[in-house]
Amino acid sequence: MGKMEKVIRWWVGAEPDHYSSGRQRLLIISLLAICAATFALGVPRLRFDDQDVFICLDGAWRILNGQRPVLDFYAAKGPAWFMLHALGLALAGNNARSLGYVSTIVAVLIGTWSFCVLRRRMAPAPCFVACISLMLLAVSPFPLGELPTSTSFAMTFNRYGFALAGLVLLECFLPSSCKEDSLPKQFGGGFSSGLACAVMLFVKISFGLVGLVLAGASVVLRPRERVRWLGLIAGFATFVLPILAYLRFDIPAIVREYRLLAMARGRTLTISSVLFRTWQERFELAPVLLLTLLVVLFAARGAGRRITLAAAGLLAAVGGMLLLMTNTQQTDLPLMAAVALLLVNEVTCAWMRSKADMGGPTPLAALTFLSFGLLVTGIPLSMDAAGLTYALADKVMHVQPAYHLQAPHLRALEFVKYTSEENGYDYGELFVRYTEEAMDLVKAHSAANESVRSMTVANLFSYALLRPPPPGGAVDINHSNFSEKSMPPLGFILGDVDLILIPKIPAADLTNTIKFILTKYHDELEIRYLIEAESPHWKLLRKRTMHGR
Repeated sequence: MGKMEKVIRWWVGAEPDHYSSGRQRLLIISLLAICAATFALGVPRLRFDDQDVFICLDGAWRILNGQRPVLDFYAAKGPAWFMLHALGLALAGNNARSLGYVSTIVAVLIGTWSFCVLRRRMAPAPCFVACISLMLLAVSPFPLGELPTSTSFAMTFNRYGFALAGLVLLECFLPSSCKEDSLPKQFGGGFSSGLACAVMLFVKISFGLVGLVLAGASVVLRPRERVRWLGLIAGFATFVLPILAYLRFDIPAIVREYRLLAMARGRTLTISSVLFRTWQERFELAPVLLLTLLVVLFAARGAGRRITLAAAGLLAAVGGMLLLMTNTQQTDLPLMAAVALLLVNEVTCAWMRSKADMGGPTPLAALTFLSFGLLVTGIPLSMDAAGLTYALADKVMHVQPAYHLQAPHLRALEFVKYTSEENGYDYGELFVRYTEEAMDLVKAHSAANESVRSMTVANLFSYALLRPPPPGGAVDINHSNFSEKSMPPLGFILGDVDLILIPKIPAADLTNTIKFILTKYHDELEIRYLIEAESPHWKLLRKRTMHGR
Protein backbone atom coordinates (compact mmCIF):
# COMPACT_ATOMS: atom_id res chain seq x y z
CA MET A 1 0.00 0.00 0.00
CA GLY A 2 1.44 3.38 -1.02
CA LYS A 3 1.78 6.39 1.23
CA MET A 4 -1.01 8.27 -0.56
CA GLU A 5 -3.44 5.42 -0.03
CA LYS A 6 -2.49 5.24 3.66
CA VAL A 7 -3.30 8.93 4.07
CA ILE A 8 -6.66 8.47 2.37
CA ARG A 9 -7.43 5.42 4.49
CA TRP A 10 -6.66 7.43 7.63
CA TRP A 11 -9.06 10.12 6.41
CA VAL A 12 -11.81 7.62 5.57
CA GLY A 13 -11.34 5.76 8.86
CA ALA A 14 -11.35 2.15 9.89
CA GLU A 15 -15.15 1.92 9.79
CA PRO A 16 -16.12 3.95 6.72
CA ASP A 17 -19.78 2.90 6.63
CA HIS A 18 -20.67 4.52 9.96
CA TYR A 19 -19.24 6.53 12.78
CA SER A 20 -16.79 4.82 15.04
CA SER A 21 -17.56 5.54 18.67
CA GLY A 22 -14.22 7.32 19.01
CA ARG A 23 -14.83 9.75 16.14
CA GLN A 24 -18.35 10.46 17.28
CA ARG A 25 -17.20 11.16 20.82
CA LEU A 26 -14.49 13.48 19.53
CA LEU A 27 -17.01 15.41 17.44
CA ILE A 28 -19.44 15.76 20.34
CA ILE A 29 -16.62 16.87 22.68
CA SER A 30 -15.45 19.42 20.10
CA LEU A 31 -18.95 20.85 19.69
CA LEU A 32 -19.41 21.05 23.45
CA ALA A 33 -16.02 22.76 23.77
CA ILE A 34 -17.08 25.46 21.29
CA CYS A 35 -20.32 25.97 23.23
CA ALA A 36 -18.37 26.26 26.47
CA ALA A 37 -15.89 28.71 24.92
CA THR A 38 -18.75 30.83 23.56
CA PHE A 39 -20.42 30.94 26.98
CA ALA A 40 -17.14 31.72 28.75
CA LEU A 41 -16.44 34.56 26.32
CA GLY A 42 -19.83 36.20 26.79
CA VAL A 43 -19.69 39.62 25.16
CA PRO A 44 -16.42 40.05 23.21
CA ARG A 45 -14.39 43.19 23.81
CA LEU A 46 -15.57 45.65 21.18
CA ARG A 47 -13.06 46.88 18.60
CA PHE A 48 -15.13 47.26 15.44
CA ASP A 49 -18.36 49.21 14.80
CA ASP A 50 -18.83 49.67 18.54
CA GLN A 51 -22.28 51.26 18.39
CA ASP A 52 -23.71 48.40 16.32
CA VAL A 53 -24.09 46.47 19.55
CA PHE A 54 -26.98 48.79 20.42
CA ILE A 55 -28.94 47.92 17.27
CA CYS A 56 -29.89 44.50 18.59
CA LEU A 57 -30.22 45.81 22.16
CA ASP A 58 -32.57 48.60 21.06
CA GLY A 59 -34.73 46.20 19.07
CA ALA A 60 -34.81 43.70 21.93
CA TRP A 61 -35.66 46.46 24.42
CA ARG A 62 -38.54 47.58 22.20
CA ILE A 63 -39.94 44.03 22.10
CA LEU A 64 -39.74 43.70 25.89
CA ASN A 65 -41.69 46.97 26.09
CA GLY A 66 -44.50 45.57 23.97
CA GLN A 67 -43.49 46.73 20.49
CA ARG A 68 -43.42 44.40 17.50
CA PRO A 69 -40.83 44.58 14.71
CA VAL A 70 -42.17 45.71 11.33
CA LEU A 71 -45.54 46.69 12.84
CA ASP A 72 -44.32 49.17 15.46
CA PHE A 73 -40.84 50.11 14.22
CA TYR A 74 -38.69 49.84 11.10
CA ALA A 75 -36.58 46.80 11.89
CA ALA A 76 -34.64 46.41 8.58
CA LYS A 77 -33.37 43.11 10.00
CA GLY A 78 -35.81 40.25 10.39
CA PRO A 79 -38.06 40.10 13.45
CA ALA A 80 -36.62 36.72 14.50
CA TRP A 81 -33.20 38.29 15.08
CA PHE A 82 -34.66 40.86 17.49
CA MET A 83 -36.87 38.25 19.16
CA LEU A 84 -33.79 36.10 19.85
CA HIS A 85 -32.08 39.07 21.50
CA ALA A 86 -35.24 39.88 23.44
CA LEU A 87 -35.11 36.35 24.85
CA GLY A 88 -31.49 36.88 25.85
CA LEU A 89 -32.28 40.24 27.43
CA ALA A 90 -35.14 38.71 29.41
CA LEU A 91 -32.90 35.86 30.64
CA ALA A 92 -30.22 38.36 31.69
CA GLY A 93 -32.60 40.67 33.55
CA ASN A 94 -32.09 43.51 31.02
CA ASN A 95 -28.30 43.30 31.39
CA ALA A 96 -26.09 43.68 28.29
CA ARG A 97 -24.43 40.36 29.11
CA SER A 98 -27.51 38.99 27.31
CA LEU A 99 -25.45 39.19 24.10
CA GLY A 100 -23.29 36.36 25.40
CA TYR A 101 -26.40 34.33 26.22
CA VAL A 102 -27.61 34.76 22.64
CA SER A 103 -24.28 33.59 21.23
CA THR A 104 -24.41 30.51 23.44
CA ILE A 105 -27.99 29.71 22.39
CA VAL A 106 -26.95 29.99 18.72
CA ALA A 107 -23.90 27.76 19.31
CA VAL A 108 -26.06 25.05 20.89
CA LEU A 109 -28.72 25.27 18.16
CA ILE A 110 -26.32 25.22 15.18
CA GLY A 111 -24.10 22.53 16.71
CA THR A 112 -27.04 20.24 17.51
CA TRP A 113 -28.81 20.93 14.23
CA SER A 114 -25.80 20.27 12.02
CA PHE A 115 -24.88 17.11 13.97
CA CYS A 116 -28.38 15.65 13.68
CA VAL A 117 -28.79 16.47 9.97
CA LEU A 118 -25.32 15.65 8.64
CA ARG A 119 -24.04 12.67 10.62
CA ARG A 120 -26.11 10.18 8.61
CA ARG A 121 -25.76 12.00 5.30
CA MET A 122 -22.00 12.56 5.14
CA ALA A 123 -18.95 10.36 5.53
CA PRO A 124 -17.56 10.65 9.11
CA ALA A 125 -14.49 12.80 8.41
CA PRO A 126 -16.24 15.39 6.16
CA CYS A 127 -19.13 15.51 8.62
CA PHE A 128 -16.71 16.30 11.45
CA VAL A 129 -15.25 19.23 9.52
CA ALA A 130 -18.70 20.43 8.39
CA CYS A 131 -20.21 20.53 11.88
CA ILE A 132 -17.22 22.35 13.35
CA SER A 133 -17.10 24.79 10.42
CA LEU A 134 -20.79 25.69 10.59
CA MET A 135 -20.69 26.16 14.36
CA LEU A 136 -17.60 28.37 14.30
CA LEU A 137 -19.02 30.32 11.36
CA ALA A 138 -22.11 31.11 13.42
CA VAL A 139 -20.43 32.24 16.66
CA SER A 140 -16.92 33.51 15.93
CA PRO A 141 -16.84 37.04 17.42
CA PHE A 142 -15.65 39.18 14.53
CA PRO A 143 -17.47 40.46 11.41
CA LEU A 144 -17.13 38.45 8.22
CA GLY A 145 -14.54 39.96 5.92
CA GLU A 146 -12.50 41.45 8.78
CA LEU A 147 -9.42 40.21 10.64
CA PRO A 148 -9.97 37.74 13.52
CA THR A 149 -8.49 40.34 15.88
CA SER A 150 -11.33 42.78 15.08
CA THR A 151 -13.43 41.48 17.96
CA SER A 152 -16.98 42.74 17.78
CA PHE A 153 -20.65 41.87 18.02
CA ALA A 154 -21.47 43.70 14.79
CA MET A 155 -23.39 42.02 11.95
CA THR A 156 -23.98 38.72 13.76
CA PHE A 157 -27.04 38.24 11.53
CA ASN A 158 -24.70 37.64 8.57
CA ARG A 159 -22.93 34.84 10.42
CA TYR A 160 -26.22 33.23 11.46
CA GLY A 161 -27.54 33.52 7.91
CA PHE A 162 -24.46 31.99 6.27
CA ALA A 163 -24.35 29.11 8.77
CA LEU A 164 -27.99 28.24 8.05
CA ALA A 165 -27.51 28.71 4.28
CA GLY A 166 -24.50 26.37 4.39
CA LEU A 167 -26.58 23.77 6.22
CA VAL A 168 -29.36 24.08 3.63
CA LEU A 169 -26.88 23.75 0.76
CA LEU A 170 -25.37 20.57 2.22
CA GLU A 171 -28.73 18.96 2.94
CA CYS A 172 -30.10 19.83 -0.49
CA PHE A 173 -27.16 18.58 -2.57
CA LEU A 174 -25.74 15.66 -0.60
CA PRO A 175 -26.35 12.18 -2.06
CA SER A 176 -29.82 10.89 -1.23
CA SER A 177 -31.47 7.53 -0.94
CA CYS A 178 -34.95 6.62 -2.18
CA LYS A 179 -35.27 3.30 -0.31
CA GLU A 180 -38.48 2.76 1.64
CA ASP A 181 -36.69 2.67 5.00
CA SER A 182 -35.22 6.12 4.25
CA LEU A 183 -38.60 7.89 4.07
CA PRO A 184 -38.34 9.30 7.63
CA LYS A 185 -34.83 10.55 6.77
CA GLN A 186 -36.14 12.17 3.60
CA PHE A 187 -38.86 13.93 5.56
CA GLY A 188 -36.40 14.95 8.28
CA GLY A 189 -33.93 16.35 5.75
CA GLY A 190 -36.66 18.33 4.02
CA PHE A 191 -38.02 19.54 7.35
CA SER A 192 -34.55 20.79 8.31
CA SER A 193 -34.09 22.78 5.09
CA GLY A 194 -37.63 24.16 5.16
CA LEU A 195 -37.20 25.27 8.76
CA ALA A 196 -33.78 26.81 8.04
CA CYS A 197 -35.17 28.75 5.06
CA ALA A 198 -37.99 30.10 7.20
CA VAL A 199 -35.60 31.16 9.98
CA MET A 200 -33.32 32.90 7.46
CA LEU A 201 -36.31 34.66 5.91
CA PHE A 202 -37.09 36.29 9.27
CA VAL A 203 -33.48 36.85 10.35
CA LYS A 204 -32.48 38.59 7.12
CA ILE A 205 -34.66 38.23 4.06
CA SER A 206 -31.82 38.06 1.52
CA PHE A 207 -30.53 34.85 3.12
CA GLY A 208 -34.03 33.41 3.14
CA LEU A 209 -34.46 34.06 -0.59
CA VAL A 210 -31.14 32.35 -1.37
CA GLY A 211 -32.13 29.42 0.83
CA LEU A 212 -35.46 29.08 -0.97
CA VAL A 213 -33.69 29.02 -4.35
CA LEU A 214 -31.37 26.25 -3.11
CA ALA A 215 -34.33 24.28 -1.76
CA GLY A 216 -36.29 24.80 -4.98
CA ALA A 217 -33.36 23.59 -7.07
CA SER A 218 -33.10 20.48 -4.92
CA VAL A 219 -36.76 19.68 -5.56
CA VAL A 220 -36.10 19.79 -9.31
CA LEU A 221 -32.97 17.66 -9.00
CA ARG A 222 -34.56 15.12 -6.62
CA PRO A 223 -38.03 14.71 -8.19
CA ARG A 224 -38.79 11.26 -6.77
CA GLU A 225 -38.42 12.26 -3.11
CA ARG A 226 -41.96 13.45 -2.59
CA VAL A 227 -41.82 12.76 1.13
CA ARG A 228 -38.98 15.28 1.30
CA TRP A 229 -41.21 17.87 -0.38
CA LEU A 230 -43.70 17.41 2.46
CA GLY A 231 -40.86 17.87 4.91
CA LEU A 232 -39.84 21.14 3.25
CA ILE A 233 -43.38 22.48 3.48
CA ALA A 234 -43.84 21.30 7.07
CA GLY A 235 -40.52 22.75 8.24
CA PHE A 236 -41.22 26.08 6.54
CA ALA A 237 -44.72 26.33 7.99
CA THR A 238 -43.57 25.36 11.48
CA PHE A 239 -41.65 28.61 11.80
CA VAL A 240 -43.45 30.95 9.42
CA LEU A 241 -46.98 30.56 10.80
CA PRO A 242 -46.12 31.45 14.44
CA ILE A 243 -44.04 34.45 13.28
CA LEU A 244 -46.88 35.69 11.07
CA ALA A 245 -49.29 35.22 13.96
CA TYR A 246 -46.95 37.30 16.15
CA LEU A 247 -47.01 39.96 13.42
CA ARG A 248 -50.83 39.71 13.34
CA PHE A 249 -50.68 38.45 9.75
CA ASP A 250 -50.16 42.05 8.65
CA ILE A 251 -48.79 41.17 5.22
CA PRO A 252 -49.06 44.75 3.84
CA ALA A 253 -46.80 46.02 6.64
CA ILE A 254 -44.25 43.29 5.94
CA VAL A 255 -44.31 44.00 2.19
CA ARG A 256 -43.98 47.75 2.81
CA GLU A 257 -40.90 47.28 4.98
CA TYR A 258 -39.20 44.90 2.57
CA ARG A 259 -39.98 47.14 -0.41
CA LEU A 260 -38.25 50.04 1.34
CA LEU A 261 -35.32 47.80 2.15
CA ALA A 262 -35.14 46.54 -1.44
CA MET A 263 -35.04 50.08 -2.80
CA ALA A 264 -32.13 50.90 -0.49
CA ARG A 265 -30.14 47.75 -1.22
CA GLY A 266 -31.05 47.31 -4.87
CA ARG A 267 -29.07 50.35 -5.96
CA THR A 268 -25.83 48.40 -5.37
CA LEU A 269 -26.79 45.68 -7.85
CA THR A 270 -25.82 47.09 -11.23
CA ILE A 271 -24.24 44.97 -13.96
CA SER A 272 -20.94 46.82 -13.67
CA SER A 273 -20.84 46.52 -9.88
CA VAL A 274 -21.61 42.78 -10.01
CA LEU A 275 -18.88 42.17 -12.57
CA PHE A 276 -16.40 44.27 -10.59
CA ARG A 277 -17.12 42.48 -7.30
CA THR A 278 -16.98 39.09 -9.02
CA TRP A 279 -13.51 39.96 -10.31
CA GLN A 280 -12.50 41.09 -6.81
CA GLU A 281 -13.62 37.77 -5.32
CA ARG A 282 -12.06 35.64 -8.07
CA PHE A 283 -9.57 34.05 -5.66
CA GLU A 284 -12.45 32.62 -3.60
CA LEU A 285 -14.71 31.73 -6.51
CA ALA A 286 -12.25 30.24 -8.99
CA PRO A 287 -10.68 27.49 -6.82
CA VAL A 288 -14.05 26.07 -5.76
CA LEU A 289 -15.51 26.24 -9.25
CA LEU A 290 -12.40 24.52 -10.59
CA LEU A 291 -12.65 21.83 -7.93
CA THR A 292 -16.33 21.38 -8.80
CA LEU A 293 -15.42 20.83 -12.44
CA LEU A 294 -12.70 18.29 -11.58
CA VAL A 295 -14.92 16.31 -9.23
CA VAL A 296 -17.77 16.33 -11.76
CA LEU A 297 -15.42 14.97 -14.44
CA PHE A 298 -13.42 12.46 -12.43
CA ALA A 299 -15.17 11.50 -9.18
CA ALA A 300 -18.95 11.87 -9.52
CA ARG A 301 -20.92 8.84 -10.63
CA GLY A 302 -23.85 9.20 -13.04
CA ALA A 303 -25.15 12.11 -15.07
CA GLY A 304 -27.67 13.09 -12.41
CA ARG A 305 -25.02 13.40 -9.72
CA ARG A 306 -22.76 15.41 -11.99
CA ILE A 307 -25.58 17.86 -12.73
CA THR A 308 -26.36 18.16 -9.02
CA LEU A 309 -22.77 19.03 -8.07
CA ALA A 310 -22.43 21.51 -10.93
CA ALA A 311 -25.69 23.17 -9.88
CA ALA A 312 -24.50 23.40 -6.27
CA GLY A 313 -21.29 25.14 -7.29
CA LEU A 314 -22.97 27.63 -9.62
CA LEU A 315 -25.85 28.45 -7.26
CA ALA A 316 -23.47 28.94 -4.34
CA ALA A 317 -21.30 31.28 -6.43
CA VAL A 318 -24.24 33.38 -7.64
CA GLY A 319 -26.05 33.36 -4.29
CA GLY A 320 -22.88 34.10 -2.36
CA MET A 321 -22.06 37.09 -4.55
CA LEU A 322 -25.58 38.50 -4.23
CA LEU A 323 -25.43 38.15 -0.45
CA LEU A 324 -21.99 39.75 -0.32
CA MET A 325 -23.14 42.74 -2.36
CA THR A 326 -26.28 43.31 -0.30
CA ASN A 327 -24.48 42.86 3.05
CA THR A 328 -22.40 45.52 4.76
CA GLN A 329 -19.42 43.21 4.34
CA GLN A 330 -16.02 43.77 2.78
CA THR A 331 -15.35 40.26 1.50
CA ASP A 332 -15.80 36.53 2.30
CA LEU A 333 -17.96 33.89 0.59
CA PRO A 334 -18.81 31.20 3.19
CA LEU A 335 -21.11 29.38 0.76
CA MET A 336 -18.08 28.45 -1.34
CA ALA A 337 -16.58 26.71 1.70
CA ALA A 338 -19.85 24.78 2.06
CA VAL A 339 -19.57 23.65 -1.58
CA ALA A 340 -15.98 22.58 -0.92
CA LEU A 341 -17.25 20.43 1.99
CA LEU A 342 -19.84 18.91 -0.34
CA LEU A 343 -17.10 18.05 -2.84
CA VAL A 344 -14.79 16.65 -0.15
CA ASN A 345 -17.62 14.37 0.93
CA GLU A 346 -18.21 13.33 -2.71
CA VAL A 347 -14.56 12.35 -3.17
CA THR A 348 -14.52 10.53 0.17
CA CYS A 349 -17.62 8.53 -0.77
CA ALA A 350 -16.20 7.82 -4.24
CA TRP A 351 -13.06 6.37 -2.66
CA MET A 352 -15.13 4.25 -0.27
CA ARG A 353 -17.12 2.87 -3.23
CA SER A 354 -13.94 2.13 -5.15
CA LYS A 355 -12.97 -0.49 -2.57
CA ALA A 356 -16.06 -2.46 -3.49
CA ASP A 357 -16.20 -2.18 -7.28
CA MET A 358 -12.66 -1.08 -8.22
CA GLY A 359 -14.01 2.17 -9.70
CA GLY A 360 -13.60 5.71 -8.51
CA PRO A 361 -10.64 8.09 -8.52
CA THR A 362 -7.03 6.98 -8.32
CA PRO A 363 -5.16 7.60 -5.04
CA LEU A 364 -3.35 10.59 -6.59
CA ALA A 365 -6.57 12.14 -7.87
CA ALA A 366 -8.45 11.48 -4.61
CA LEU A 367 -5.68 12.92 -2.44
CA THR A 368 -5.36 15.95 -4.72
CA PHE A 369 -9.10 16.67 -4.62
CA LEU A 370 -9.26 16.14 -0.84
CA SER A 371 -6.29 18.40 -0.20
CA PHE A 372 -7.67 21.10 -2.47
CA GLY A 373 -11.12 20.99 -0.86
CA LEU A 374 -9.83 20.89 2.71
CA LEU A 375 -7.55 23.85 2.01
CA VAL A 376 -10.50 25.91 0.76
CA THR A 377 -12.56 24.86 3.78
CA GLY A 378 -9.73 25.04 6.27
CA ILE A 379 -8.82 28.68 5.68
CA PRO A 380 -12.15 30.17 6.87
CA LEU A 381 -12.43 27.49 9.57
CA SER A 382 -8.99 28.44 10.90
CA MET A 383 -9.86 32.14 10.75
CA ASP A 384 -13.05 31.58 12.75
CA ALA A 385 -11.25 29.38 15.28
CA ALA A 386 -8.51 31.99 15.61
CA GLY A 387 -11.12 34.70 16.16
CA LEU A 388 -12.78 32.80 19.01
CA THR A 389 -9.42 31.89 20.55
CA TYR A 390 -8.12 35.44 20.34
CA ALA A 391 -11.32 36.87 21.84
CA LEU A 392 -11.07 34.47 24.80
CA ALA A 393 -7.39 35.27 25.39
CA ASP A 394 -8.12 38.99 25.08
CA LYS A 395 -10.95 38.70 27.60
CA VAL A 396 -8.59 37.13 30.12
CA MET A 397 -5.36 39.04 29.49
CA HIS A 398 -6.77 42.43 28.36
CA VAL A 399 -4.33 42.84 25.48
CA GLN A 400 -5.38 46.50 25.22
CA PRO A 401 -7.07 48.74 27.81
CA ALA A 402 -10.81 49.28 27.48
CA TYR A 403 -13.48 51.71 28.64
CA HIS A 404 -16.82 51.02 30.31
CA LEU A 405 -20.11 52.86 30.53
CA GLN A 406 -21.06 53.60 34.14
CA ALA A 407 -24.57 52.11 34.26
CA PRO A 408 -24.49 48.65 35.93
CA HIS A 409 -26.51 46.99 33.17
CA LEU A 410 -23.94 48.19 30.59
CA ARG A 411 -20.78 47.08 32.38
CA ALA A 412 -20.53 43.92 30.26
CA LEU A 413 -19.67 46.13 27.26
CA GLU A 414 -15.95 46.84 26.94
CA PHE A 415 -14.93 49.43 24.33
CA VAL A 416 -11.29 48.80 23.52
CA LYS A 417 -8.78 51.62 23.19
CA TYR A 418 -8.31 52.17 19.46
CA THR A 419 -6.25 55.07 18.17
CA SER A 420 -6.76 56.08 14.56
CA GLU A 421 -3.57 56.67 12.61
CA GLU A 422 -5.45 59.18 10.46
CA ASN A 423 -6.49 61.66 13.15
CA GLY A 424 -5.08 60.32 16.42
CA TYR A 425 -8.53 59.82 18.02
CA ASP A 426 -8.98 57.06 20.59
CA TYR A 427 -12.37 55.86 19.40
CA GLY A 428 -13.07 53.66 22.42
CA GLU A 429 -12.53 56.54 24.84
CA LEU A 430 -14.44 59.01 22.65
CA PHE A 431 -17.43 56.71 22.28
CA VAL A 432 -17.76 56.17 26.03
CA ARG A 433 -17.13 59.80 26.95
CA TYR A 434 -19.58 61.20 24.40
CA THR A 435 -22.21 58.61 25.31
CA GLU A 436 -21.94 59.44 29.01
CA GLU A 437 -22.11 63.16 28.17
CA ALA A 438 -25.33 62.62 26.21
CA MET A 439 -26.88 60.51 28.97
CA ASP A 440 -26.09 63.19 31.57
CA LEU A 441 -27.61 65.85 29.31
CA VAL A 442 -30.83 63.88 28.91
CA LYS A 443 -31.15 63.07 32.62
CA ALA A 444 -30.61 66.72 33.56
CA HIS A 445 -33.29 68.07 31.22
CA SER A 446 -36.06 65.50 31.11
CA ALA A 447 -38.32 63.25 33.13
CA ALA A 448 -37.63 59.53 33.41
CA ASN A 449 -40.74 58.61 31.41
CA GLU A 450 -39.86 60.73 28.36
CA SER A 451 -38.66 58.85 25.30
CA VAL A 452 -35.35 59.72 23.65
CA ARG A 453 -33.41 58.75 20.54
CA SER A 454 -30.21 59.92 18.88
CA MET A 455 -29.51 60.84 15.28
CA THR A 456 -26.76 58.24 15.03
CA VAL A 457 -26.62 54.88 13.25
CA ALA A 458 -27.93 53.09 16.34
CA ASN A 459 -30.22 54.57 18.98
CA LEU A 460 -28.25 53.95 22.15
CA PHE A 461 -30.31 55.83 24.65
CA SER A 462 -33.67 54.10 25.15
CA TYR A 463 -31.95 50.97 26.38
CA ALA A 464 -28.91 52.71 27.90
CA LEU A 465 -31.23 54.85 30.10
CA LEU A 466 -33.82 52.05 30.47
CA ARG A 467 -36.52 54.43 29.25
CA PRO A 468 -39.72 53.58 27.37
CA PRO A 469 -38.79 53.40 23.67
CA PRO A 470 -40.53 55.80 21.29
CA PRO A 471 -43.36 54.40 19.17
CA GLY A 472 -42.20 53.93 15.59
CA GLY A 473 -38.91 54.95 14.05
CA ALA A 474 -35.93 52.91 12.90
CA VAL A 475 -33.40 51.03 15.01
CA ASP A 476 -30.68 51.37 12.38
CA ILE A 477 -30.08 54.49 10.26
CA ASN A 478 -27.53 53.83 7.55
CA HIS A 479 -27.18 53.65 3.78
CA SER A 480 -28.11 49.98 3.58
CA ASN A 481 -31.55 50.63 5.08
CA PHE A 482 -32.47 53.96 3.51
CA SER A 483 -32.06 55.35 0.01
CA GLU A 484 -31.67 59.07 -0.56
CA LYS A 485 -33.80 58.70 -3.69
CA SER A 486 -36.73 57.22 -1.78
CA MET A 487 -36.44 58.64 1.75
CA PRO A 488 -39.58 58.02 3.84
CA PRO A 489 -41.26 60.70 5.98
CA LEU A 490 -39.34 61.95 9.03
CA GLY A 491 -41.82 60.33 11.40
CA PHE A 492 -41.06 56.93 9.88
CA ILE A 493 -37.36 57.42 10.64
CA LEU A 494 -37.60 58.97 14.12
CA GLY A 495 -40.98 57.83 15.40
CA ASP A 496 -43.08 59.78 17.88
CA VAL A 497 -40.20 60.63 20.21
CA ASP A 498 -40.12 63.28 22.95
CA LEU A 499 -36.39 64.09 22.83
CA ILE A 500 -33.81 63.93 20.05
CA LEU A 501 -30.05 64.01 20.53
CA ILE A 502 -28.14 65.44 17.58
CA PRO A 503 -24.36 65.02 17.71
CA LYS A 504 -22.00 67.82 16.86
CA ILE A 505 -18.81 67.11 14.95
CA PRO A 506 -16.64 65.42 16.19
CA ALA A 507 -19.01 63.91 18.76
CA ALA A 508 -19.73 61.17 16.25
CA ASP A 509 -18.74 60.34 12.72
CA LEU A 510 -21.99 61.15 10.96
CA THR A 511 -22.73 58.90 8.03
CA ASN A 512 -23.75 60.39 4.70
CA THR A 513 -27.28 59.10 5.27
CA ILE A 514 -27.65 60.91 8.60
CA LYS A 515 -26.15 64.09 7.13
CA PHE A 516 -28.69 63.84 4.31
CA ILE A 517 -31.58 63.38 6.77
CA LEU A 518 -30.50 66.36 8.88
CA THR A 519 -30.28 68.49 5.73
CA LYS A 520 -33.45 67.25 4.02
CA TYR A 521 -35.64 67.51 7.13
CA HIS A 522 -33.98 70.55 8.70
CA ASP A 523 -37.06 72.76 8.40
CA GLU A 524 -39.41 70.03 9.61
CA LEU A 525 -37.22 69.39 12.64
CA GLU A 526 -37.33 73.10 13.51
CA ILE A 527 -41.12 73.10 13.23
CA ARG A 528 -41.64 69.99 15.34
CA TYR A 529 -38.81 70.39 17.86
CA LEU A 530 -37.02 73.16 19.72
CA ILE A 531 -33.59 73.22 21.34
CA GLU A 532 -33.88 72.25 25.00
CA ALA A 533 -30.22 72.18 25.99
CA GLU A 534 -26.71 71.76 24.65
CA SER A 535 -23.45 70.24 25.78
CA PRO A 536 -20.02 70.48 24.14
CA HIS A 537 -20.82 67.64 21.73
CA TRP A 538 -24.62 67.28 21.66
CA LYS A 539 -27.80 69.26 21.06
CA LEU A 540 -30.95 68.09 22.84
CA LEU A 541 -34.23 68.82 21.05
CA ARG A 542 -37.65 68.60 22.68
CA LYS A 543 -40.95 68.04 20.86
CA ARG A 544 -43.08 71.17 20.78
CA THR A 545 -46.41 71.08 22.56
CA MET A 546 -49.64 72.57 21.28
CA HIS A 547 -48.66 75.81 23.03
CA GLY A 548 -45.29 75.98 21.29
CA ARG A 549 -43.29 74.46 24.08
